Amino acid sequence: MSARGTCGEKSTGLGLHLCKDLTEKLNGQITVKSQEGKGTTFCIQLPPYQAELIAAEVMH
Repeated sequence: MSARGTCGEKSTGLGLHLCKDLTEKLNGQITVKSQEGKGTTFCIQLPPYQAELIAAEVMH
């Protein structure tokens, strides 16, 4: 089942909120750059030790 956002979007945007929460819990930072008509870029920066732990988990 899918839910529409408050302005009729195809989703509620909950995924981005979860990404932000998880990034902050890992002592990281998420930034957004957006240009009208060109798109949006999301950048997640994690401390090196956190990034290594996540990479190790993904590899297993």
